[in-house]
Amino acid sequence: MRHADCSLIVALDGRLDYTAWNLMSGLIDDLRQIASDRVVFDVSKVSTVDCVGLGMLCLARDALGTTLALRGASGPFLLAA
Repeated sequence: MRHADCSLIVALDGRLDYTAWNLMSGLIDDLRQIASDRVVFDVSKVSTVDCVGLGMLCLARDALGTTLALRGASGPFLLAA
């Protein structure tokens, strides 16, 4: 995690799927303790994302009550369904 301008940048790596639930849940709890106007998840190193992963991003947005953005989306995030 690092701050840039008014944003908190959080780099995610690996799989963003059901196997990441415990880690992502802990990350969301940690992020609640940090005040930021905007949270940016850098997903450029995420290799796999499924519907659970997308749901976790929505839960993060709702739990943090702030603007949430994705950076570096490609591959698994841009596949047409």
